[in-house]
Amino acid sequence: RFREIGKSHLKRYSNASTKSEKSMIVSHVIKIVRINGNFVKYTRDKSLFENVPERLAREKVGQVLRDILHTQYRSSTEAKKKRRLAQKEHRDVQIHQIVTNNQRIKKIMHVASAMVQGLNTDADFTSLFLTANLNVLKELKEKKCVNMLQNE
Repeated sequence: RFREIGKSHLKRYSNASTKSEKSMIVSHVIKIVRINGNFVKYTRDKSLFENVPERLAREKVGQVLRDILHTQYRSSTEAKKKRRLAQKEHRDVQIHQIVTNNQRIKKIMHVASAMVQGLNTDADFTSLFLTANLNVLKELKEKKCVNMLQNE
């Protein structure tokens, strides 16, 4: 029901050009919802639903409207997901380039890969993995690779 009310105000919200106009639309949606019910939140410790303050109701209404109009708003949940995914993919490419272009890291990984064949126990494998990982991290730190990632 709440989403239906929100959807019925989408056109006005989308066409609103100022923050105060959008705020008035959000207030109107809250008023309509409160005629028939309220905004609630489940609290586990009490095992019941409680009314939420006006501020949370406003946040919820605004977020729902932006989410429905996700192609128009950078603050929509969908837009944030896409942005985070793009950032992660970019970071993964950077890390891959750093690792594959660093001769010392390639050697550490090659030696560890060769040694893993002769291991008999999980403890030996864990020890080899931790040693190789530590050496890779030291190399990344010495070459200031973390700074390269942070500066982009």
